[in-house]
Amino acid sequence: MSIVNRVVAAIIAVAAMAAAAGVVVVAAAFAIYSLLREHFTAAEAAAIIAAAFAVALALSALIMFSKAKMPKRSSAPERPAAITDKVIAMLTERPIVAAAAAAAAGLLAWRNPTLVSTILKALDIKTDARPPRR
Repeated sequence: MSIVNRVVAAIIAVAAMAAAAGVVVVAAAFAIYSLLREHFTAAEAAAIIAAAFAVALALSALIMFSKAKMPKRSSAPERPAAITDKVIAMLTERPIVAAAAAAAAGLLAWRNPTLVSTILKALDIKTDARPPRR
């Protein structure tokens, strides 16, 4: 077998495993949902499933981030940092906090879309692709 055939076979194997993992996750969610459906309403059972999978995702992300090796900083002289540089540095140093902040912002945007549109209008960000009316 040539190296190209091996690489293609490896890519196909990884794709098949990812598809199988997706099927397993969906099947597990349906199984847990059917168990919960006996004691809760449909909406409550679905919310419990979503929360359980969100906790599992957060725990797996915590484990992955704790095992990740961050590159060491260079000792180059620093220029005065802008606010964006400080925010980017904080996000790279604390990815869990960044993920939590992103989740909170998404929840806030989902619960209060008028606040998001007000912020976008204040920042003068165009929210639609249509040209302005004359």
